[in-house]
Amino acid sequence: MSGFLMPRVRHFAVVAALGPCLAFGIDVASAQPVVSDGAVALRWNDCYGDGGMASKSFACNTNSGASVLVVSAIPYQTLPAFNGGVVTITVKTPGAPLASWWDFSSGSCRGTSALTALMSPPPSLSQCYEFNSQYPNAPFSLSYSYGVEPYQGPNPNAATIQVVFGLPEPIEIPAGLEMFLCRIQTNHTKSTGDGACIGCEQGLCVGVNRVFISQPAAFGPRYLLSPIEGTSSDVASWQGSFSMSADPPYLSNGSPARRFRDCLDVTDAKRPTWGAIKRMYR
Repeated sequence: MSGFLMPRVRHFAVVAALGPCLAFGIDVASAQPVVSDGAVALRWNDCYGDGGMASKSFACNTNSGASVLVVSAIPYQTLPAFNGGVVTITVKTPGAPLASWWDFSSGSCRGTSALTALMSPPPSLSQCYEFNSQYPNAPFSLSYSYGVEPYQGPNPNAATIQVVFGLPEPIEIPAGLEMFLCRIQTNHTKSTGDGACIGCEQGLCVGVNRVFISQPAAFGPRYLLSPIEGTSSDVASWQGSFSMSADPPYLSNGSPARRFRDCLDVTDAKRPTWGAIKRMYR
């Protein structure tokens, strides 16, 4: 593992390493632009093609139920022997430190059980291709790094989610097909009442930095690093209208990567000033 030590990292299960591990340290001088091998999407409840929501609101008035993000990807070229992958996700606030409601570290207010990865697809799956239906017991793992931003390092306003999965046998994925990869579920425990954690109502951005696709050496890995053309499919928001854009994909430390910029409150950005309102009525 390159880069620096990651604080408060939580790991679930153990899966054999797939390709290069996540590097948080960035050698800016060696950064080189790269071409993305495909598009990524992140939506609430459903795949992008099935009408998944870009924004999720929760009243924080119950400790039951859960909110679920769905990760999908579209390779630009056929994957002849897809046998696993790594999904890397940024959780980031518009500026304030990430609240304890979003801390899933061991011993934290919400603890490790409040965040889980699901390899089963959404019940309403229609447009997304479900490759893992062939291997329902394929291994996977989930890790969460509170206070660390992918490819940038320690940041009190951010966290990193990473899902690693493998397939026992390679399968072919056609080019241009949206494929379901995984679901990431956070339950609503400690959202209200005695013992509630701080920050359920905190607005923030969630974005897919990259999807690493593993294949045998004869075919080589693929790095899916872009939103669907003309969209912001790679970013979803929690508790409001928030968005963040990413720097162009680059090659750093020998591995293609992508960094997000600041999370912005789109509602505030579009709200007219008092002067603009007065001019409308002149």
